[in-house]
Amino acid sequence: MATIARWLASAVNNPAATIDKLESARKCA
Repeated sequence: MATIARWLASAVNNPAATIDKLESARKCA
């Protein structure tokens, strides 16, 4: 649960990096 909270916090603080992570994760899938 703490990991999700930390991920959400980083998503709010750094949306660009979060989108980049999602894009790379989608490419791997």
